[in-house]
Amino acid sequence: MRGDCLTILCRTLCRLPAGSGRTQWGQVKRFLLPLLFALLTASGGAGQVDHSSYDALLHERVSFGQVDYVALREDARLGAYIASLAAIDPSALSQSEGIAYWLNAYNALTLRLMAEAWPVESIQKINDGKPFDLPLFKPLGYDKPLTLNQIENDILRKHFTEPRVHFALVCAATSCPLLRSEAYLPDRLSIQLTGQATSFLRDSARNSYDPATHTLRLSPVFQWYANDFGGPDALSKFVMPFLPVPDRASMALAGRAPTVVFEDYDWSPNAAPPPEPKPPGR
Repeated sequence: MRGDCLTILCRTLCRLPAGSGRTQWGQVKRFLLPLLFALLTASGGAGQVDHSSYDALLHERVSFGQVDYVALREDARLGAYIASLAAIDPSALSQSEGIAYWLNAYNALTLRLMAEAWPVESIQKINDGKPFDLPLFKPLGYDKPLTLNQIENDILRKHFTEPRVHFALVCAATSCPLLRSEAYLPDRLSIQLTGQATSFLRDSARNSYDPATHTLRLSPVFQWYANDFGGPDALSKFVMPFLPVPDRASMALAGRAPTVVFEDYDWSPNAAPPPEPKPPGR
């Protein structure tokens, strides 16, 4: 890994014309800084994954699930963090470390994809409507770069029996679960995932229960990945522990399974609103 980084770094620097000024440097620094970070932190895939820089970035750039893509576009920490993840061999991680690693990788890659395309009407406008099929990430031990679909379906869903990951994967859309303002960490993972499930299922804009009609209105996430939650007939049983207490009581008193209806999915960006313009000075 170190040798690869050094080779790329040297070639990049050699291509800079003599007397390159501040503008020229500004065009390449967002590439060089992540590369240097990966070079300095590469450890042959051993050791604990450091999510601290990504955690700090999320604290600063994400508020109540809304992302400041304008600021994120110029923030070199995102690329540096992704480069540091690529220097890790994920097969050497424990289950909780692996889930945290892949959740953070998926969300960080999605953030970078959106930031690089910003402003954009929807993530669905990227790569001719196939943003989740773009090869984006090649960690240590992999021969080819992975897509977001591969991270979700071939790794997280296939190798980890943890349906709550669906409430942590954020595809940059308004109807997605809210992006946490912190990184996923192995020692707090279960608490974080339960928190995500609870907040998602108690968000009436995404999921709700109507006791008058005994109808459970759910996000399409539950339709798309029903088998991960025990199958279509088990959805109400899965979601019940995460619902508000009055809804749980009403569902139990009904004595039968509720009617399940799936909401529409809003693919507009989970972006923070632009700041209000300052009043002109006197």
